[in-house]
Amino acid sequence: PASVAAAALSRELGVDPDPVLALAGVLAAGETPGSTGSDLLAAAESAALVERRPGVAVPTADLAADLAHSTWIDAPLSGAVDAASDLFADLGIQSDSDAELDAEIRTQLASAVAVATATAESAAPQAADAVESALRPYATPTAPFATLGGYADVVSALAREAPGVAVSLAFGAPGAVSEAIDVWRDHAAAAHAALDSPTTGRYDGVFVLRVETDRPAVLQTVARLARDFRSPEPVALVVNEPIDGRRRAALAATEPCGLDDATATVACEFGGDAGGTPTQATLTVDGSVADGALIAAVREALDDD
Repeated sequence: PASVAAAALSRELGVDPDPVLALAGVLAAGETPGSTGSDLLAAAESAALVERRPGVAVPTADLAADLAHSTWIDAPLSGAVDAASDLFADLGIQSDSDAELDAEIRTQLASAVAVATATAESAAPQAADAVESALRPYATPTAPFATLGGYADVVSALAREAPGVAVSLAFGAPGAVSEAIDVWRDHAAAAHAALDSPTTGRYDGVFVLRVETDRPAVLQTVARLARDFRSPEPVALVVNEPIDGRRRAALAATEPCGLDDATATVACEFGGDAGGTPTQATLTVDGSVADGALIAAVREALDDD
């Protein structure tokens, strides 16, 4: 993850990095603090900056709103604050403030979220494993956000929607935390809305979701959620209707499979733009390119790789 490299560079320059911010970057990159950036985790734990506890990974104490917006899960309550509040009522939890819940209730809530996610009508088998990223979070009592996972969720949204706010947040600028939460909630709500009723198609190795959204920045988040919770194939491909004369797509894969090379090939074919890594990529072409033609080109490029 880039945050691990940045932390190492910071030390070389004689400045101790913020281990909590760096660890949030590790999670945002899809890695786990225990396997990547272990020295950062050790430093944060020894300084009592993080502590593992029961519950769910959210950025604030407002659990109902945060659960509804979390992009660590894809469940019936995703994108629906009322449904999240109903979950608390069904569990007999009197408060939806994380600060007022004890360990037993947090465990009960985490179990309910896990079950709701794994048994959702749209859930693929891997959803039961993917939801674990949202459970038993590291509490971050001195950080701007309540948990490390919540921190990572926010910075992921900022990276796609408002990088300038991310920089302000890192420097501790006044008002940056509340602005970051607003950006995250808008991003997450749009991502979950796009997943409400996609048109799907299953091909050999690729699961396609045609979605409708007026926010192209959420497509990467939608592709990741589809890969982790819905896709029966190793690659999730999300395609959107043209916006401002451009058709956009995002891909996410369970293992490195040359998504960056495949999308670069397709972009060259259609005179578009592409970028990404072997496991995540984005693609933009002219709006005149039919979605079927784009999907076929992506599949062919993946087969060639």
